[in-house]
Formats: sequence, structure tokens, C-alpha cells
Amino acid sequence: MQRRYELLAKLARYDGPSAEVLDELRSMGWDWAGEPLLVLTKEHFLGVMDRYLAGSLSAEQLEEWAESLEQREDVGFSPEAGDILDETLFCLANPSINLGISSESVRQLRERLLEA
Repeated sequence: MQRRYELLAKLARYDGPSAEVLDELRSMGWDWAGEPLLVLTKEHFLGVMDRYLAGSLSAEQLEEWAESLEQREDVGFSPEAGDILDETLFCLANPSINLGISSESVRQLRERLLEA
């Protein structure tokens, strides 16, 4: 269980391409019955979004980050901002049906997080 948590924490920080991390997580199985191992917070989101806005991450990388965390049963959201975090993750993971990923859309999402 500790290794699974470490991998999820690495995903949440987006320490680089996630293919190897996701492959290892897949080998552990998708289903999770219990409390989330990792709780995503505003800080996780703001950290990755700020890196995108600074030019350290591409739109594709930001989308990959969101896709890798979306709908995971072993990942939850901090209770004080759960709805806005879930909505933000959905927007970033599915840009083609949302605002897309651009500096402007990410700034808007970031502002909504800060206001929540």
C-alpha cells in the first residue's frame, strides 16, 4: 500500500512523464475499496497550473496530469474544496469538451480555485 501511495503522490506532483508510474499502478489493479490513499488539495492543482502558466509544462502535459488522476478510486479531494477540484480536474482532463487548455482558461480555473 505504501508503494501505491508513493506512486499516486508522484502523479499528483507531476514529477515528469507519468507512463511508468501509470504502468506500475495498473499492475496493482484499478479497483480500490476503502478510503482514498491520496487526497488532492488546491495546492496540488495550483502547483501544476502555475508550472503550466510559467511555461514549464505544456498543455498536453497538463491534460495528461489531469487524465492520470481523474476517476481514480484511490484518490479523493480535500473536503473543503472537493466540488471545485473535481470540476477543475474534469475540465483539464477533457479540454475538447470544455474550455480547452490555454493560458486564459487555466488562469480562469486558477482564480475559481483561489476563490473557493
